[in-house]
Amino acid sequence: MRAELRFIEPITESCDWEEFVHNPSPMPWDDYGSFTLSIGAAGGTGADLFDITVATPIASCRLQGKGMPYHGIPFHGMLVESLCHR
Repeated sequence: MRAELRFIEPITESCDWEEFVHNPSPMPWDDYGSFTLSIGAAGGTGADLFDITVATPIASCRLQGKGMPYHGIPFHGMLVESLCHR
Protein backbone atom coordinates (compact mmCIF):
# COMPACT_ATOMS: atom_id res chain seq x y z
CA MET A 1 0.00 0.00 0.00
CA ARG A 2 1.22 3.47 -0.86
CA ALA A 3 0.20 6.29 1.49
CA GLU A 4 -0.94 9.67 0.26
CA LEU A 5 -0.97 12.96 2.16
CA ARG A 6 -4.41 14.46 1.54
CA PHE A 7 -4.05 17.72 3.48
CA ILE A 8 -2.13 19.58 6.18
CA GLU A 9 -4.13 21.99 8.31
CA PRO A 10 -2.71 24.25 11.03
CA ILE A 11 -4.28 23.91 14.44
CA THR A 12 -5.35 27.50 15.10
CA GLU A 13 -8.55 29.08 16.39
CA SER A 14 -10.09 28.85 12.91
CA CYS A 15 -7.92 26.05 11.42
CA ASP A 16 -7.12 28.51 8.68
CA TRP A 17 -3.86 28.93 6.76
CA GLU A 18 -4.50 32.67 6.40
CA GLU A 19 -4.56 33.06 10.19
CA PHE A 20 -1.40 30.97 10.47
CA VAL A 21 0.46 32.92 7.77
CA HIS A 22 -0.58 36.36 9.02
CA ASN A 23 0.48 35.70 12.62
CA PRO A 24 4.18 34.86 12.32
CA SER A 25 6.22 34.16 15.40
CA PRO A 26 8.34 37.02 16.73
CA MET A 27 11.06 34.43 17.48
CA PRO A 28 10.93 31.78 14.70
CA TRP A 29 14.12 30.11 15.97
CA ASP A 30 12.31 29.29 19.26
CA ASP A 31 8.82 28.26 18.27
CA TYR A 32 6.53 25.34 17.59
CA GLY A 33 3.26 24.74 15.79
CA SER A 34 0.64 22.02 15.68
CA PHE A 35 -0.91 20.60 12.52
CA THR A 36 -3.43 17.96 11.51
CA LEU A 37 -2.41 15.64 8.67
CA SER A 38 -4.88 13.57 6.65
CA ILE A 39 -3.20 10.42 5.31
CA GLY A 40 -4.84 7.61 3.39
CA ALA A 41 -4.17 4.90 0.84
CA ALA A 42 -3.27 6.33 -2.56
CA GLY A 43 -6.34 6.28 -4.78
CA GLY A 44 -8.60 5.33 -1.86
CA THR A 45 -11.43 7.25 -0.29
CA GLY A 46 -10.74 6.97 3.45
CA ALA A 47 -8.04 8.62 5.50
CA ASP A 48 -6.76 8.83 9.06
CA LEU A 49 -6.04 12.07 10.89
CA PHE A 50 -2.76 12.63 12.72
CA ASP A 51 -2.06 15.59 15.01
CA ILE A 52 1.61 16.53 15.04
CA THR A 53 3.73 19.23 16.62
CA VAL A 54 6.71 20.63 14.77
CA ALA A 55 9.29 22.43 16.90
CA THR A 56 12.69 24.03 16.50
CA PRO A 57 15.47 22.39 18.55
CA ILE A 58 15.37 25.26 21.07
CA ALA A 59 11.59 25.05 21.49
CA SER A 60 11.61 21.25 21.85
CA CYS A 61 14.12 21.56 24.73
CA ARG A 62 11.95 24.24 26.35
CA LEU A 63 8.80 22.12 25.99
CA GLN A 64 10.53 19.08 27.49
CA GLY A 65 11.65 21.24 30.41
CA LYS A 66 7.98 22.03 31.10
CA GLY A 67 7.25 18.31 31.35
CA MET A 68 5.50 18.07 27.99
CA PRO A 69 5.97 14.63 26.40
CA TYR A 70 8.21 14.63 23.36
CA HIS A 71 8.44 11.80 20.87
CA GLY A 72 10.11 12.80 17.68
CA ILE A 73 13.12 13.12 15.48
CA PRO A 74 15.39 16.13 15.94
CA PHE A 75 15.40 18.19 12.77
CA HIS A 76 17.83 21.07 12.44
CA GLY A 77 16.79 22.91 9.32
CA MET A 78 14.26 23.28 6.58
CA LEU A 79 13.71 25.66 3.71
CA VAL A 80 10.08 26.57 3.08
CA GLU A 81 10.88 26.69 -0.63
CA SER A 82 11.68 22.96 -0.53
CA LEU A 83 8.10 22.18 0.53
CA CYS A 84 6.54 24.32 -2.19
CA HIS A 85 8.03 22.24 -5.01
CA ARG A 86 6.83 18.78 -3.96
